[in-house]
Amino acid sequence: MSCLFNLLRNYVYRRSAADGLCRKYMYTATCGRYCTSLSIEKGYRSFSTSFHVHNRTSHSKVISFSRLIQTWTERLSRADVPEAECSVNLIVAHAFGKKMVHEVDMKTVLSEQILRSIDEMCSERLKRVPVQYIIGEWDFHDMTLEMRQPVLIPRPETEELASIIVDEWPLEREQEGTFLEIGCGTGALSLYILSKLPNVQCIAVDKSETACTLTLTNASRFNLQDRIQVIHGDIFKDQTISELSCNGPYNVLVSNPPYLTSDEMDTLEKEVAGYEDHGALHGGTDGLDIICRILAESCNLIKDKQSVLWLEVGLEQPEKIKKIVELHPEFMLSYIKTIQDFTQRGRFCKLQLKK
Repeated sequence: MSCLFNLLRNYVYRRSAADGLCRKYMYTATCGRYCTSLSIEKGYRSFSTSFHVHNRTSHSKVISFSRLIQTWTERLSRADVPEAECSVNLIVAHAFGKKMVHEVDMKTVLSEQILRSIDEMCSERLKRVPVQYIIGEWDFHDMTLEMRQPVLIPRPETEELASIIVDEWPLEREQEGTFLEIGCGTGALSLYILSKLPNVQCIAVDKSETACTLTLTNASRFNLQDRIQVIHGDIFKDQTISELSCNGPYNVLVSNPPYLTSDEMDTLEKEVAGYEDHGALHGGTDGLDIICRILAESCNLIKDKQSVLWLEVGLEQPEKIKKIVELHPEFMLSYIKTIQDFTQRGRFCKLQLKK
């Protein structure tokens, strides 16, 4: 575990050397990704500068910026809220319209409205509401996306998958074609691919209407709405598969499907269990229900033997998926390889159509 801690610490420091705040990396060092948080050690600047708070009924009073952060950090810590100090720093920065605390102008007037906003947001964190929902946004690579409860918050592992897909896009002559994402959530994966491959089109599907709406909202943020079509549908319904087939075939199929087992669902952090969509997490008793459906329908959706299927799955599932494909030749898939995530554990599966 100490090696994993050091790896994460060093990675975070490289990404945000100025203050070490793990904006991207809260809730990331997990047992199975969603179960147990590992806090990143502190590395942010300490501020002792004071703010003037303007009050309509009294003279200005002085409040220490560091004291403001310390007070709320202590309250969250006493309540056993994970990443308490990181949470407070992110909330305070957001109250000032910034991403990081070190970006806040120390001469800014700290109004009653800002203090009230910080108190309200920190109070939500006390209830274990994820910071991403509280501040309403989160970073995915170089894209700041809107977050909306209960749509699943993108994890760093999915950032890795997005990079891999772009790097290994199957068409050698030109980076073009159409891909399908099953379970688009916030739209993070699809929108990143579209932003890096300007000749590519996307069809995205999700059974959550809130997720579909959020994907379109985020697409508009980056002027990508004309290159993505979002379908509200359930892949377990033949009507949805038929609609997806009519819009295909696809050069690439990507998915970060629900893959947690029923036992793993019982061990979720309060932030995840209480606020994120369980339908985007639970993959059935063995975690493979949705994965098996995707494998079975891929031959009806992807284009030819150059077409690729990418999956982000649980830590013990790549070998199970490989065995499923071997036992079901009717799926017409070849298991190509397993790629490790940044913790050096098998996370991403690459498959290819045989026909």
